Amino acid sequence: MDSIKYLKDKLILFSQQTFKRRLQARDALFCIEFGTNSFSAAYIRSDAGRPELELIESVPCDITKPLPALTEFVKKNQLEGVNCSWLLKADKYQLITLDELPVKPEEFQSAIRWQIKKLLTFSVDDAFIDSFQIPPPEIPNPKKMITVVAAQASYIQPIAEQIAESGLNLTTIDIQELALRNVMTMFETNEMGTALVYLQEKSSDIIFSRQHQFYYLRRLDWSFEKLANNYQSQDVINQYLQKLALEVQRSFDYFQSQWRLPAPNHVLMVSLNPKLLDIAAYMTQRLRFPVEDINLNKVLLSKVELTSNLESQFLSVIGGALREETSHATN
Repeated sequence: MDSIKYLKDKLILFSQQTFKRRLQARDALFCIEFGTNSFSAAYIRSDAGRPELELIESVPCDITKPLPALTEFVKKNQLEGVNCSWLLKADKYQLITLDELPVKPEEFQSAIRWQIKKLLTFSVDDAFIDSFQIPPPEIPNPKKMITVVAAQASYIQPIAEQIAESGLNLTTIDIQELALRNVMTMFETNEMGTALVYLQEKSSDIIFSRQHQFYYLRRLDWSFEKLANNYQSQDVINQYLQKLALEVQRSFDYFQSQWRLPAPNHVLMVSLNPKLLDIAAYMTQRLRFPVEDINLNKVLLSKVELTSNLESQFLSVIGGALREETSHATN
């Protein structure tokens, strides 16, 4: 079987969809994300118009052969036939930003493969490719840009088939950046945009969105692992946090200069070690904009008690369950 053709016929891969239309398109979505030796899951319903988190859970499994654990989970939670989005880990795909190609839609696949084949870390013959547009800068006649997403079909194919065989209706494969964007859009209150500072154990990200669209992600050279290695005195901690503040400020400066837009006025902080330090308060003191710890209870109904630990642990997969369902096929 031609795996790429199978995926193109069956799935929608990576889509820059808007949050506004999502609630009109479906009333429930299950999202799954595979880790090192387990999968994380989130199930969100929106029957009454406001998203409600039905469950979040982490389940041990053999991630190369997840079918037994996944089938048991689906049966236990009565999820047979529910629409499912598979959220890829960041190390399972590549993002490449480049000028939009002046080709017809039917010519996109062959043109983009020729363009990026030397940039991939795997064979272009094994690549499943899609793209989404990046909003242009606020200048006359701006250059149109796209972000290309490439994943290995030889990795996706067997896992996709096992997800479908478990009883779930696998409809989409998504990426971290757009899943987190889904969460950010729920906090937007005006047209100024939102930034998310996502502090993790081994890496950290800052993401910008505006009017429900993903703009930009910057990976920061900052991690809790490095902080722990330097956790010697308050002076050392302050120096390390000051470095973080500087990197965030640089990211804001780049966003403003690249898109000629005002800085986002809503800055959210997510930390995988939320009780270690009050980093949001520190950042607010040192930057010219307020920073607040994310609180999903403000925007989601939930049957699960959402502690800060659970929010940080399951943030991506919750965002994946907030995506919009569409019916068109990928390029």
